[in-house]
Amino acid sequence: MASEETYLTTRQTAAVLNVSEKTVRRYVRDCIIPFTKPRGRYYFAKSQLIAFINNEL
Repeated sequence: MASEETYLTTRQTAAVLNVSEKTVRRYVRDCIIPFTKPRGRYYFAKSQLIAFINNEL
């Protein structure tokens, strides 16, 4: 059974990474973390953030 990916907002991502929202936006600008931008807002796949935290990306 396949599960759907969970996406986080910038605020939620900042909390997970324990950084400020400004830092998350800088990570996006510098292409440090993977993101998607449907309808003009940034979203971050939880599985990809976990991989980022574990230095797998």
